Amino acid sequence: MFCEIVKHLTIYENTTPGASNAGAWFPGVVRLPSGELYATFSTGDDFEGRMTMAASRSADDGASWRSAGVMFDRFDLGLGNLKPTLLADGTLICLGYGFSFGDDGLVNSATGGLAPGGNYVAFSRDGGRSWGTPQRFDTGHPEVLETSGPCVELRNGNLIAVGTPFPMWDGKMPSGRRGFVLRSTDKGRSWRSDGVFFDSERGSIAPYETRIVQQPSGRIVVMIWCLDEAAGKSLNNHVVFSDDDGRSWSHAIDTGTAGQASNLLPLEDGTLLAVHCVREGEDAGLFLNRARIVGDRWEVLQSAKVWSGRSSSRIRSLDNMGENLKFGQPSLLRLADGDYLAAHWASSGKFGRILGHRLKINL
Repeated sequence: MFCEIVKHLTIYENTTPGASNAGAWFPGVVRLPSGELYATFSTGDDFEGRMTMAASRSADDGASWRSAGVMFDRFDLGLGNLKPTLLADGTLICLGYGFSFGDDGLVNSATGGLAPGGNYVAFSRDGGRSWGTPQRFDTGHPEVLETSGPCVELRNGNLIAVGTPFPMWDGKMPSGRRGFVLRSTDKGRSWRSDGVFFDSERGSIAPYETRIVQQPSGRIVVMIWCLDEAAGKSLNNHVVFSDDDGRSWSHAIDTGTAGQASNLLPLEDGTLLAVHCVREGEDAGLFLNRARIVGDRWEVLQSAKVWSGRSSSRIRSLDNMGENLKFGQPSLLRLADGDYLAAHWASSGKFGRILGHRLKINL
């Protein structure tokens, strides 16, 4: 058997739903130099309401978790999220985005545009026990970029992240429906726009929920949720790759998996573990594939279903996304004993919680 489910876990769940910040969404998990696991997520009362960032810790390789409290003091993120990355020097960096909105809400129903916001970065030098205030940085684009995944520290020491523009409040997208690379050469203190990894051939396909990894060979791979907003439907997940540190990119390759939010983990043998949220249709849930890129093809070697979730109504565009999403933003982490942790959020009624699944992978 390719994938054995060892245990289903709860990383965070609010046990007092009558209190504020009852829900949790958008997790990211890293292993600290101490061996602890550190999970970040957004908490709030509503998926499209105001949120704050919080964290949980595990000292037993994910078997049990304890709340680590709110991450940032005096920082109003609005709706959004920052994902953690552990750098080689032991620094934790959190990168992401947030919106500042008032009585008008997050989405302009007349245009499909989103409230003003920005892209942010924050640092911790003590394993997440304290954080500096998130700093807004200039991406080189007038729109907020959906940098919903963590940045990656490349073998050459650069940090890179990927994201796509959200439409502005008036519905305009001056940068187009394209996927952009952000690069930092000073360990995340400053960032610059550094090329395009995806450009919609039809102009209507938005590359959302992008996730980036670097394989042992040096190849960089990005997985994409392709949402055709003109047709009002999701396409299969696609991947692109780069063999020159993210300066040029392949064409988009169809993975054949009808997923939305997804993620990747490189393996030492050159293959990739891909975790997909399949949210539409009768067989909804979290699926795991072991795959490789052969020429310009994505070849699935092994597959398994990890978790069964609630089917969502079709996601047509940003203005109906919040009311229809039931689970999402999966990630993969190798544990100390060789098992793997798949983490994601899932709604329980109105509120989200952070779930984990301990997996044994037989290659």
